[in-house]
Amino acid sequence: MREFVLMLNPWGAAVIVRLQSGASPALVAFFLAMTHLGDGYYVLLALALYWCLDRRRSMQLVTLYAFSLALNAGIKVLFASPRPFEAFPEVIARVSASGYSFPSGHAQLAAAFGGGIAWLYRRPWATAMAIALALVIAMSRVWLGVHYPHDVAAGLLLGLATVLVWMTVPRWLTRGGLSPGWHASASLAALLAVGLLALLDGDYAHLASGAWVGFVTGYLIAERCLTRPGGRRGGQWVRAGVGFTIVLASAVAIASVADWREHLISEKPTGAAVATLLGLALALFAPWAAQRLEARMLRRDAAT
Repeated sequence: MREFVLMLNPWGAAVIVRLQSGASPALVAFFLAMTHLGDGYYVLLALALYWCLDRRRSMQLVTLYAFSLALNAGIKVLFASPRPFEAFPEVIARVSASGYSFPSGHAQLAAAFGGGIAWLYRRPWATAMAIALALVIAMSRVWLGVHYPHDVAAGLLLGLATVLVWMTVPRWLTRGGLSPGWHASASLAALLAVGLLALLDGDYAHLASGAWVGFVTGYLIAERCLTRPGGRRGGQWVRAGVGFTIVLASAVAIASVADWREHLISEKPTGAAVATLLGLALALFAPWAAQRLEARMLRRDAAT
């Protein structure tokens, strides 16, 4: 199978060269903007849904993303296909990229995340938007010279297959009399954490693994101890505001302390611990703080 993929690479490089030769500066700028959407920023949407609407379905989205990320990293190691700009000098890389090429992580994660939203929320506009974004993000990777066409095609198919498996297996378990309780969720969290830690290529594996463990732990505690999102009218803005304040404060803190980012990357135990605390804060502290703030607002409204 690997030999077949490598055999397709010269054809894919020729397609990229043909596309790049006719690309206008405006088109390149558009694809640069679209490809950065695939860097994972749409996970912020899952966080907003987690804080404001439905923790359980949002947790399924986050879990699906983590599972697809680990799966993509493992397949890339198996195929070890070089990126087009590394194997073919005529291909121009218009954005930085590292690691192996097949399958496209951007395409797979966009398809998995978008497919998860379409499956869980069943809204025509959400489905159409998810499909459009996944296709545009996949196309951008080819136009920018960091993936072959068959990389993004495989990524899209793997992303959709991940959604189908992820969303149907729990139904089979339920029909068979098994109920995925908190202990099953915790076991799955540990398994995915190990997968992220072992398979992710680069310097961020321990950060992703730690953040994942912290987020799942926070979710399991929140489901048992906190009320579901709801209550005061306009409360979703309060919950989103508290959550994104934590995200922004964390980003500012890391950026403001000299060499802290590099320290978190190089010192893996420290980095994993900080990432775990951040995941716990996003999943547990943010909804707890928003819940307390909403309760105070309700008491104030009742008093006036």
